Formats: sequence, C-alpha cells, structure tokens
Amino acid sequence: SLPLSSADRWGVVVRSDSPEAQLPALTQDELVKLPLILPRRHIVIDTLHQWFNGGPEPLKIAGYHNLMTNALTLVKAGLGNLLCVEGSWTIRETPGFVFIPVSPVRLARHRLVRKKNRLLSRTAESFWAYAADHWRSEESDTQLSPKMSDSQNH
Repeated sequence: SLPLSSADRWGVVVRSDSPEAQLPALTQDELVKLPLILPRRHIVIDTLHQWFNGGPEPLKIAGYHNLMTNALTLVKAGLGNLLCVEGSWTIRETPGFVFIPVSPVRLARHRLVRKKNRLLSRTAESFWAYAADHWRSEESDTQLSPKMSDSQNH
C-alpha cells in the first residue's frame, strides 16, 4: 500500500434545524449526548475504540449503515445523526443537513492499496509504478514541513 497525502476530517451530519447545526464543532462530550448512526466498518469501530479509550460504549448508537444515502434518510426522519468523514459528505451534500467537524480534529488518512502477490495488467502495473514514484516524491517534500500531531491521525 502507499500512503497518500490527503486526509478527511471526521464529523457528524445533522439536520439543519437541530440545535447542533449552529455549532462550529462537536467535542467528545457533545458526541456522547447525540444518537449516532455509524458506518458498519470494523476500521471505524476500531477508530472509535481509540477515541474513547477502549470502546464506543459511551456513545448512543442509534444504528449502523452500509450506504450513506440510506443513513441520510434516517437522519432526515430524526432517528439519529450520521458520523462520517467530510469527503463522503461533500460529494453528496444535501439541502437540509449540515456537516459539523469533530473537535479536536480527527483525520482519516488515505492509502492506495493493492493485493499482495497478485499480478496486475501492464496498464495497472504502470499506474502503480507511477503512483509509487509520485507519492514517494510527494512524501519527501512533506518531510520538509511540520507534521500533524498524533492526536489528529485517527
């Protein structure tokens, strides 16, 4: 896998008529008070374990989703608020909802991944080689600039 330089902020999508819609960010203390709809991905649950020192138990989990579009229907109905990364929200912004980032900032880092020991087509191998060279040079450029704190890497 190759680490990519991009990252997305975690946040919560709420109805625009909710009191939280006016907040600039949601703290951990505010998150535990909201009914949340979480992605049904183990990596997200593992991330929540890290945020909450061992588990998301203090959260009010209203449900889980596999498709964000379906989860927005639940938010619209007032059944909960959607925990997601900003990038998945901005590609489908919908009137009547607001994305509120989590504070302190929590980031989802991105990686380009390929299967081990699997041959790719010539075109795919060429792309992989190009991507590896591109991100290696980009990574060396970013080492000249200050890195984000570890608290932002989850």
